[in-house]
Amino acid sequence: LARFLGVTPPPPCRICDKNAALTRTSPVRPGKAVWESKRWLLCHASAPAPIAGWLMLHTRRHIVGPADFDDQEAAEFGPLLRKICGALLRATGAKRVYQCAMSETSPHFHLHLVPRGPTVDRADAGFELFKLQAKAKAGEVCPVTDASIAAVCATVKGELEAVPD
Repeated sequence: LARFLGVTPPPPCRICDKNAALTRTSPVRPGKAVWESKRWLLCHASAPAPIAGWLMLHTRRHIVGPADFDDQEAAEFGPLLRKICGALLRATGAKRVYQCAMSETSPHFHLHLVPRGPTVDRADAGFELFKLQAKAKAGEVCPVTDASIAAVCATVKGELEAVPD
């Protein structure tokens, strides 16, 4: 349509493309949907995943960050985040859930939710934890199994099914 109108089309968005391809009926495995609503999509990080339960919460709408949330997104975000983090803590036995959203390389709101449990080396705590994805891709750390990812995601999904759209 943009070309027909003589305007430059917007650049493609990896998160918008991923959201369009994911559905709740997809098998739960790395990079696939765990839970979805009208405004949100929760998926597991793509393979190779260094931690079972490394989830990403996307807005369905193409927005950069919370300053762009509409009233419904803003009202849902806090309660949804609390519910996801609680489910991750129970599913993984983690001490805490790290959250990070920068939207630099993909300017579409996507929040990383990473459980930091007892199996994570202390040297990989804090900001170092976010380097584990690159280390897994480089073969420097062993990725977790699809079975461990599926088990965590099934628990999280079960708890989130009660969240209304």
